[in-house]
Amino acid sequence: MVSYLALIALLFRVAEGILSLIGRTVNALYVTSRPEAISLTPGVIALGAGLLFFGKSRFDADALVPRRTLNSLREDEAWIRDQFS
Repeated sequence: MVSYLALIALLFRVAEGILSLIGRTVNALYVTSRPEAISLTPGVIALGAGLLFFGKSRFDADALVPRRTLNSLREDEAWIRDQFS
């Protein structure tokens, strides 16, 4: 029983140390960072336009049709019609 308590205490101290290191790292990054203006170079603009075009084509109405579901429903309809005829 005592060894379990010692293990729990040890794990608690390890977790506390890890969280302390993470906190110190975040604080150091926050203190030393300097926000700068975003530069829109022609390459960045071209990349954004390409991603926008690609994304838009992926979400056209034809691309959003659930083809497998429709095929499955057509097969089910044909099976039901076959059963009742």
